[in-house]
Amino acid sequence: MLCLEFPPVNTTGNYRSAGFAMAFSKSGHDVEVITTTVESGLETFNKGVDDTLLAGLESIKVHRYPIKSISKFFSQGIGNAIRIWWNSTDSIDKRWYYGKNKRRMQEVVKRFKPDVLYVSLPPFSIARVAIDLKSQHSLPLITDMRDAWSLWATSPYSTRYHYKKVKRLERALFNASDAILGVTQQLVDDFKTQHPSIIENKFHVVFNGYDKNNVQIKTEEKHPVVPPTFTIGYVGSFYYDPGSDASMASAWHKRSGLKKFWFSPRKEFWEYRSPHFFLKAMALHNQKFPDHKIRFEFVGKIPYWLEPMLNNLGVTSDFKAHGFKSKEEVLRIQHTWDGILATSEKIEDRPHFCLPSKIFDAIESGKRIIAFVTQGAQMDFLKQYKQAVFFSPDDVEENSVYLHDLTNSENSFTVTPLQSEFFREEQSKKLITILEQEVK
Repeated sequence: MLCLEFPPVNTTGNYRSAGFAMAFSKSGHDVEVITTTVESGLETFNKGVDDTLLAGLESIKVHRYPIKSISKFFSQGIGNAIRIWWNSTDSIDKRWYYGKNKRRMQEVVKRFKPDVLYVSLPPFSIARVAIDLKSQHSLPLITDMRDAWSLWATSPYSTRYHYKKVKRLERALFNASDAILGVTQQLVDDFKTQHPSIIENKFHVVFNGYDKNNVQIKTEEKHPVVPPTFTIGYVGSFYYDPGSDASMASAWHKRSGLKKFWFSPRKEFWEYRSPHFFLKAMALHNQKFPDHKIRFEFVGKIPYWLEPMLNNLGVTSDFKAHGFKSKEEVLRIQHTWDGILATSEKIEDRPHFCLPSKIFDAIESGKRIIAFVTQGAQMDFLKQYKQAVFFSPDDVEENSVYLHDLTNSENSFTVTPLQSEFFREEQSKKLITILEQEVK
């Protein structure tokens, strides 16, 4: 398994990789993982350490190699600007898979003699590492795509040429792969559209899974809602950058300098993934109904734009930041909330493709799901659960009234347990079947 996001570094992607590693081992397969050192993983991904994430991985051999730091010249000022403009992918592979590190990784594969190579992306540059290891050792390659890569337009490409380079590398990876996994049907459909030359039966949907030992709600229960102050919380990242969203909406000739050459294969608006539209409705609600305020709490690293957003809307006093927390602490904090916010990116003329694994935690918490989501994977998923309440993000006035009706009246709602297909055990069985088919 080639997984740069791996415990105890607490990235979003580590849960999927670690969960599958444990499932492979429990099913009787020998598993070895090639990943980063903890120290370089912390620096590269800018996340914290959660040693509890190592539980269950004791029988798995983990090989750790350091990622070389970006030099100071290329991490600040004009050097940083040139690096960002020039590169079409991240440079992690070049700073990790080289010299002594590369020789040792090759030795690990040669000694272990695996039946199959599994790679998890992002980081996307690791595609080059996977292609090389497959070629050198004649291995079946299973590629697990957690994000859209060539289509992932949280920010524009520097030029159309940069986009084409990424698309070519993505196609080379898919051609080299014996099976390609996507975390939602929408994501798999996007890949098929991007690369019609790739055989369709290579693609498989394997959802992010939920660990059964965290289950809190096992049967349908009714929950009264009568808090004096209604607290709604959110866990994790937003992937939103105001400048990128603004560029998405502007014509090329209205942009300055090199920005005129920016290119996006489609228009994605990640402001809808941010809490902005919910906070606008909350702000209006709290102005209208000062005796019954809604509060917003956030667990995670605070993005630079969140404080100005709160200030502009006048809801700073109705906000609490918990900072970065371990998985156990997140679940404990989430238990104190009255509702959990769900948001999704908006893609022009297409359904959104993200179904974050934290939504499984939200369902199993038994809380109201305050769904400010657009058409796509997350909306389709939440429609199966009775505790989800849907808001159209752009209808601020209507949303403020709906929030008041929802949070200020004595009512009850029914909790629907998470469907068993979303347990990691079930998704792991699906993946193991795919692996064994490729080995045969």
